[in-house]
Amino acid sequence: MRGSSLRSAIWDREAWENLMSKKIEKAWGYELVLSSTNLYTLKKLVVNPGWRCSLHRHRIKDETFICESGYGWVCIENDPVEMQIGVSVRIMPQDWHYFWCPNSEIKPMVLLEVSTHHSDEDVERNNKSCMLRTSEECE
Repeated sequence: MRGSSLRSAIWDREAWENLMSKKIEKAWGYELVLSSTNLYTLKKLVVNPGWRCSLHRHRIKDETFICESGYGWVCIENDPVEMQIGVSVRIMPQDWHYFWCPNSEIKPMVLLEVSTHHSDEDVERNNKSCMLRTSEECE
């Protein structure tokens, strides 16, 4: 009985995410927008092994990433932070940053992003998302 309740709870969470979120496909994986208001945004970022997002910054957005599962890196102003389950990192407005999941990983890195309101107009990109040639860089 207890095991089936646990399975139901897990299924309910997955069903809730699928029903209540907006999935946005990205070159590096995808985002699930779990909640978004004029005050805050909550997203789940799924970063596929061997992919890196673009180097970018936000003029206004203040965000925190929390590693939910998997392994990878977040680089903020040329300072790499190793991400594993439970590790969190704050990205201040104007900080150049990107994240990646190494080629050597089997599972994606999953980050929860808690931030002030997200607006596409607030993003400035320096390059494009890309598939990694090494575990740290790509052109």
